[in-house]
Amino acid sequence: MFSLNDVERRTVGKGETMMLEVTQELKKAYPGGSIGILALSGMKSREVSTRLEQEKKAVEETLRSRFHHHDRSSLKSMEPIGSYSEYYQSFRKTYHVLLQLESIVFKGKSIPTVSPAVEIMFMAELKNQMLTAGHDLDEVEGTLKAEVAQPGRTYESMSGKTIETAAGDMMITDERGILSSIIYGPDQRTRITPETERVVYTVYAPPGISKALVEEHLKDLEQYAALACSDVRVISEVVHEL
Repeated sequence: MFSLNDVERRTVGKGETMMLEVTQELKKAYPGGSIGILALSGMKSREVSTRLEQEKKAVEETLRSRFHHHDRSSLKSMEPIGSYSEYYQSFRKTYHVLLQLESIVFKGKSIPTVSPAVEIMFMAELKNQMLTAGHDLDEVEGTLKAEVAQPGRTYESMSGKTIETAAGDMMITDERGILSSIIYGPDQRTRITPETERVVYTVYAPPGISKALVEEHLKDLEQYAALACSDVRVISEVVHEL
């Protein structure tokens, strides 16, 4: 594994800083939870990063070594998986990162090679078991808002299907609509593509998961981004406690 402290930071101009508003309704519904965002530029890369590929393999090997003697029941008792599983169960769903972790540890699957912006999200998500959504920052309009999903709200999912949010779910919106929700994932409109140069990652942490874990997760995303793309810059990084 690596130790990296060379992610360059800069002061951004007016209009570039990614803002996040958290509604009072969300704070009342999920006290003790957190929402984290990390916005990066310089994420477009057409070449496969040898350093990123090496780190990807190291993450896989570490996960297998750490969890190979567990089963689903024992994994669900570990944090942060336990808090996510409890949240998902309240909506009669299974935490999908747990399923992905099982595929790596027990089925010998590998983290897919897609694009650097997507791969680093998968790597950090699996390493830390923290729920993360990635979006093309240039497709986001205005301030992000973390709020509670209400009945009747719809958006187009990554698969192109129109879905209705689960009432009471945590979700993030911009001035045009919904970017993601915990239960149904990210939207189609702001999806990361091979042409994406600026990315914003959003991290959902239900109650029971500390702010410190969210902060550590964002640092891993930064460091993986620096391995993948030499020109990466941090635009904004913030964690809001609910």
